[in-house]
Amino acid sequence: MTKQIQIAAFGDLLVRGPIIESAKLPGQDRYSFDPILEPVAPILRQADLTIGNLEVTLAGREVNYLRRNPRTRYPEFNCPDELAAALANAGIDVLTTANNHCMDRGAAGLARTLRVLNKHRIEHTGTYASKAEAGKPLLLDRNGIRIGILSYTRGTNGLSVPHPWMVNRLRLANLLRDLKKLVRLTDLPIVCIHTGPEYSHTPTKEQQRLVRILFKHGARLVLGSHPHVVQPVWLPSPEQGAVYSMGSLVSTRLKKNPATLAGVIMQFEIVKETNGKIRFSNVSAVPTWIRSPDKTESGTYQVVPIEAAIEQPGVVTEAEERDKMMRMKEQTLSVLNVSSSDLVNIK
Repeated sequence: MTKQIQIAAFGDLLVRGPIIESAKLPGQDRYSFDPILEPVAPILRQADLTIGNLEVTLAGREVNYLRRNPRTRYPEFNCPDELAAALANAGIDVLTTANNHCMDRGAAGLARTLRVLNKHRIEHTGTYASKAEAGKPLLLDRNGIRIGILSYTRGTNGLSVPHPWMVNRLRLANLLRDLKKLVRLTDLPIVCIHTGPEYSHTPTKEQQRLVRILFKHGARLVLGSHPHVVQPVWLPSPEQGAVYSMGSLVSTRLKKNPATLAGVIMQFEIVKETNGKIRFSNVSAVPTWIRSPDKTESGTYQVVPIEAAIEQPGVVTEAEERDKMMRMKEQTLSVLNVSSSDLVNIK
């Protein structure tokens, strides 16, 4: 009997200081992040499996959730625990945690982040609180399709990692060793890689080479993050697909670049034939845009599916914002090399 699932994938959750402030409840030490995700939650919930990248720690209450490393000058992120509840409410099933900000609050912050995700029943992979956990791949079953997910990062912004097993570093030999095991255990091995140049819409030759190697060794779906802008989709066959970068689902504008407010939710229809063969039947792209608090009814930052937001009466009322969102939608689809946001049939 043929089996089918839909996977929704998105890029970085870069929940910075201004976003946290917009989510703070007046006069309280409490936060509500639900309004930020509310417009895209139906898209995320309808998928059988939703995957994204958590690029902040959940290291506990602080007066200032953003600080800057005095040595490297890189920003270091933390976020209130209420974010995890909102992510679970929005239908997010899996978060990758191997990225350049995973050590922003040290080993204790890394471990606490995982405990908070566990509390809210969000699966995770890429960072680990114990050596025993690090040896276990993330395995899931959706409608009889066995799925495995691996997550790796190029670096940790120069921050030391006390034990090598705590963070999956993007070292090819280790990655291929893990992938070989996953291929034996699953129908759909997924590899998530946090790498590539920030703010560039073009993947490097190194990124392209890595994806080719992963496909050669059995990966079926490769999901990229880190550039904070969208990069292309590559579908070399009905059995394999990659997105080099999906931009950010949640972020503020970075480097005064409006493209850092544009992201995409990729939707993959996966079919398992009666003979066990896996293939992509359809792929779709939903361009997203992050609206600022002065534009939203909730008074928070808010990520919206661009086309639906523009078409809905009374949501986007200013012509300037509407035009900018339309331009970003077309740019996103052009970069992805997807002609429209309708389903793309893979022959």
